[in-house]
Amino acid sequence: LKVIDKQISLKELELKRQKNQAKSIQRELKLLKEQVSIREKLSRQKIVSRTELISSQSNLASSESEYRTIQDGVFIAESALEETQLRRLESAAQFTEELELKAGEVASQLAEVNQLLIKIDKKSLQLSIYAPITGIIKSLTVNNINEVVEPGQVILQIVPIDDEMIIEAKIIPEEIGRIGIGQDVNVKFDSYDPARYGTVDGKVSQLSASTYLDDRQEPYYRAEITLEKNYVGNLSSKMKIIPGMTVQAEVKTGSKSILDYLMKPVSRGFSNAFTEE
Repeated sequence: LKVIDKQISLKELELKRQKNQAKSIQRELKLLKEQVSIREKLSRQKIVSRTELISSQSNLASSESEYRTIQDGVFIAESALEETQLRRLESAAQFTEELELKAGEVASQLAEVNQLLIKIDKKSLQLSIYAPITGIIKSLTVNNINEVVEPGQVILQIVPIDDEMIIEAKIIPEEIGRIGIGQDVNVKFDSYDPARYGTVDGKVSQLSASTYLDDRQEPYYRAEITLEKNYVGNLSSKMKIIPGMTVQAEVKTGSKSILDYLMKPVSRGFSNAFTEE
């Protein structure tokens, strides 16, 4: 398009030159016609010789011929300019069409790439497992690389650490009659020295309706104790309570306490299982 624009500029200059020359000849023709008219009158009056009249007529005829030639040049220059301008319009239209075609191809390729990226992102997300809550892994059912996971299979269990803490305790049958839901409990954590960090208060929140058997086949009742806080110590020296810690609990039964119950590790009131569907 730049080359054609340059050609148009040159042809516009040529047309302007031809028109200026035609105007100059027009002025000259006007003067020559006046000269011939005057000399014709003077020639009839025998004031001017016929030779001078013929010379003026010859000059007029020559200028008229030159004017016609210049007019032809103006017509040719106008035609050439129009042709070049038309060629530019056609080139611009073709260029625009090619751009639109390429833009369509690029848009199609971009759509394909976007679809590919979506598939890749989806696959990458399927390679990762994200926990909906903060917690600690309790158990894994898949331990080997490239191991096949069946639909609906439990992959792991996680114990939340930001919810309320629940202790699962064993109570011997001889003492179950003295314990009820809502009773206060004083809990000592084996991992933290109670003389330094103190104890944590809690309440009995649930008691089993029947007994269970432990590893030694001895019966016990299962009790759940809900703690009032999920840390040991005070605000300035918090020590986090982690699921799996062992504890000793004192259930307050009036003026006496039941001491040294066999306790299972600290657990949660619920656990979440991750599955693949």
